Amino acid sequence: MLNHTAALPALRDPVKPDGFLDWDYMIERLSAEKPFWEPGSRNGYHMITFGWTVGELVRRVSGMSLGQFFQKEIAGPTNAEVWLGLPEALEPRVSKIFMNKPDPNAPISDFVKGLIASPESIQCLATVNMGGWDVNSQKGRAAEIGGGGGISNARGLSRMFIPLSNQGFCEGKQIFKNETIATMGKVSVETDQDMTLLIPTRFALGFMKGVDNRNESPGNQDSSIIGENAFGHIGAGVSFVFADPDYGVSMAYTMNKMGPGLMMNDRGQPLVDSIYGALKKA
Repeated sequence: MLNHTAALPALRDPVKPDGFLDWDYMIERLSAEKPFWEPGSRNGYHMITFGWTVGELVRRVSGMSLGQFFQKEIAGPTNAEVWLGLPEALEPRVSKIFMNKPDPNAPISDFVKGLIASPESIQCLATVNMGGWDVNSQKGRAAEIGGGGGISNARGLSRMFIPLSNQGFCEGKQIFKNETIATMGKVSVETDQDMTLLIPTRFALGFMKGVDNRNESPGNQDSSIIGENAFGHIGAGVSFVFADPDYGVSMAYTMNKMGPGLMMNDRGQPLVDSIYGALKKA
């Protein structure tokens, strides 16, 4: 479940209207879904379904919903302004998300080719079959959609990752053990062609690792150039967060005008390069 080899990156039959807002419905659908490949044999990024496949394990073990568990164990102890299920009182603070307008002159990625080639492709199902989920609606933000519904800003995300870059500590309080952090940052699976993204990817348990695809064919060169022991995640529109234990640094980038690509784009990567440049000089 944690390294995207569970073979449930999408649902084949249409999701009912507002189905993403109904936790039990999504669990029933995913439980009944036929795997897209033999589970464990290879990986494919579980864009949105990850939030339910992993979130239901959290619910069954802890007895709490994913959002409740997250606030109790992660956001609360780090005092990070991050929510899975935004309280209505905080709605006035939220910026509207503006979707990216593709450049017609840009090279077309294999992911986009797969998306437009067939409505039955993993790429299309994972991107389109969402039951009309609206990221800019109050009810969409209030739902605990762990695979894509987190609400935060760069300060909140980077703060959440402080203990992962500082031997488990945040403001003198130990939240994780060193051996747990080492497990989090270790590569669990890597491939030359992710079944969903159709580019090389590398994943730890629940986290993305850096990947250099700059030598791939035009359109498939999306990369994430971070330290070898760094780990974190990239989100839609190319927001990102990661921790680098080697430097004791956590970093995040967010925006409300989404950018192109599947990894860090030309807005994000230069910021990362600048940070590493300054750290190495220091």
